[in-house]
Amino acid sequence: MRAADFQRARHPEQKEQRRLSILAAAREMLDEAGPEDLSLNKLARRAGLAKSNVYRYFESREEVLMHVLQSDLDDFLSDLESRLGGLRGKSRTDRFVEHIVKSVSDRPRLCQLVSVLSSVLEQNLSAEGVRSFKRATLGRVQRTILAAHDAVPELSISQHLEVMRYAFALLVGLWAATHPGPTVERVLAEDPELAAMHNGFETDFERGLKLVVRGLLHDPGSRPRRTK
Repeated sequence: MRAADFQRARHPEQKEQRRLSILAAAREMLDEAGPEDLSLNKLARRAGLAKSNVYRYFESREEVLMHVLQSDLDDFLSDLESRLGGLRGKSRTDRFVEHIVKSVSDRPRLCQLVSVLSSVLEQNLSAEGVRSFKRATLGRVQRTILAAHDAVPELSISQHLEVMRYAFALLVGLWAATHPGPTVERVLAEDPELAAMHNGFETDFERGLKLVVRGLLHDPGSRPRRTK
């Protein structure tokens, strides 16, 4: 049932259905064209609603995108925890990174939204909206860090937090760098002298994150001190 299949959402279940319909329409649009092309006018048309009705559920397009991002983050973190459950044996730190990279790369919509989180999505949210997202994200990350520490105890909990922070920083920079606009993409593909600048996201992300993890493993200042 689409959001406009009933004239007015009067009951709680109808309101929730309409909210979910708006988010489903947003996901479709993001998968088709990315966040830059999503406006509340286009979203309302896709959901079969007036723009004023969308405002009943979300304060801005950024809030819609943040809700999609929260859901995608949940999916990513749950998937990563599942992958880490069977992580054993030698070279598990490298495989730990490979699991992160694979789970991220399988979710291009998540990558798109994370890459514009600070520069776009958080710019038009209320203080309460930002606070709610940050708190929810912190809880999700803390849960995953505990699972990561169980799988890779060579890294302390604080080091796992650093890994997660650097993973998001690398994602933001590398996604934009490896997904340029059509003109840049064409120039890089056609000019052999520029081939070195035409790298792949997954390869660069894995390389960068492995360097971070190996650096933390050999950084005595970041290890917990032993008590005598």
